[in-house]
Amino acid sequence: MSEPASKTSPFIIAASIAVIIASIVGVGAMTGLIPGRESKPEVPAVTATSQTAGMSASPTQPTTGAEAKPIAEDKAAVAQPEPAFAIGDKVKIIDGALVRN
Repeated sequence: MSEPASKTSPFIIAASIAVIIASIVGVGAMTGLIPGRESKPEVPAVTATSQTAGMSASPTQPTTGAEAKPIAEDKAAVAQPEPAFAIGDKVKIIDGALVRN
């Protein structure tokens, strides 16, 4: 005896295709391949040469007419404060501030 042939419902096929398309669009949006509504168009970097701006271009940072500083100097000027709490410290919140237990 042969079993009757089962056919997949067209609604199941349509639903699976919709899930696949929604997944592809979601992955594209999260990875940045599809721009969001708050995204801004990419502005090309402006580099000045000695012929166009009367100054030499810095190899570390594009110039926009102002004196260019190397990027490393900007990062060195920002001092990082020591953390107030270590990992595993027990704290509680009092009036919106963290206090050691």
